[in-house]
Amino acid sequence: MPKLLLKVILAVCFSFTSGWSLSQTILDSSATQASFGVNAMYGFFLANQPKSMYVRNDHSYMTEAVVSWQTSGKQRWHRDGHYPSLGVALLHGDVGSRQYLGNITALYPFMLFPLQRTKRSFTSFRLGAGIGWVEKIYDKNTNYKNLMIGSHLNATISLRVQREWEIMRKLSVNVGINFTHLSNGAIRLPNLGLNIPAISAGLRYGGGHLTVPHRERRVRDHRMPEITIYVAGAMKRTYPLETEVYVVPIVTGEFAKPLGNVSRLNAGATISYDRSLSKEVVNAPTYTFDKSANQLQGSVYAGYEHIAGRLSIPVHLGVYVYNNYPVNQLYQTIGLRYRFSKRWKMAVQLKTHFGKADYIQYGIGYKLK
Repeated sequence: MPKLLLKVILAVCFSFTSGWSLSQTILDSSATQASFGVNAMYGFFLANQPKSMYVRNDHSYMTEAVVSWQTSGKQRWHRDGHYPSLGVALLHGDVGSRQYLGNITALYPFMLFPLQRTKRSFTSFRLGAGIGWVEKIYDKNTNYKNLMIGSHLNATISLRVQREWEIMRKLSVNVGINFTHLSNGAIRLPNLGLNIPAISAGLRYGGGHLTVPHRERRVRDHRMPEITIYVAGAMKRTYPLETEVYVVPIVTGEFAKPLGNVSRLNAGATISYDRSLSKEVVNAPTYTFDKSANQLQGSVYAGYEHIAGRLSIPVHLGVYVYNNYPVNQLYQTIGLRYRFSKRWKMAVQLKTHFGKADYIQYGIGYKLK
């Protein structure tokens, strides 16, 4: 019954962000007995622009409920990845703006990667992605000061580094540093996004994390470099508010150099045609935007990709080499890729400019070699 419930939760959660691949990885993994945990978070949301500072009037107080399983080692990537844990988390709380934003609720599957183990303690990095709900959003009549979020439903990314100590059999405590991001990928404006750093403390009951099911000598595969072509698309709005939704076509060529069985370095080039790009006309008598320049964008990027079976998690830093509009020259992407055949992959990536989401792109990739 718990596994059936998790299937339903994961299917609903990742239909929004193409995280079906991560849910499939979790459900297909032979895992150990479940453990249950609760974490309390204290932080604040980043107000990186003056128009967002007056919305924040308090710190963020959030609670997270977690269920997880440590992988058993029955699949090759479990052993190569030092027996990561897989699970799902439910987050709820006040982000620090009761009047303009209210509470948030988020549901996200996650993977927890071990960094260091001792007999009684454990350091890990956790990455989760799913959906989030923001209680109060922008409304031109009743909530016009909220220029942070324009939609109730948003994509959610959760990052955590934590240290855990066993205090008695099957019971452990943990402290961590967290970062939570909510955004709709500019499908609906405004969309400055919510970026919430926080510290946390929690309890976990159950097995796993502190133990390794069994050890064996890992054999490094002889993997060759890969060249992959990705074709993707995104939907995006731009200012002024309530304009039409534009489709952004994206083509990427990527070179990947394996570092081992579970990691590789990537470098690539991307071309996109973004019809939402515009420049505000300075000193115009009305709120006017100019779109006359070429809306083609070209960029190069480099980054790291972690591999977990058929699933992989790329994290990239890019720079524009051709761009005619006022956007930050540097951008970041984080995403999920799922290899469903020898040469074909599905991919979803969130592109941001230092915490402000540009768009969520969905695509498919073909490996040339």
